[in-house]
Amino acid sequence: MPSGTKFEDIEKYVEYRSPLRYSEPLPVINPARAQVRSPEPDIRHVKGSRGEIYDVVTFEGKVTCTCMGFKYRGDCKHLSIKH
Repeated sequence: MPSGTKFEDIEKYVEYRSPLRYSEPLPVINPARAQVRSPEPDIRHVKGSRGEIYDVVTFEGKVTCTCMGFKYRGDCKHLSIKH
């Protein structure tokens, strides 16, 4: 949108479309094929080389760590520690 656009002019630039048309039937989900994901993350507490405790979190297939190495590089040795 151009700068200075007023709220009442938004409809000139944005079109709202409902994500679900009520005339369409809802999709049928086969419970036998549905994947059940745990809403809670799996958290492991790992001791670092200097005695610090880090949290290795697995959630929806992604693994993260609270250490600075993971923050800067996106990987760390704590991810490979088995407990």
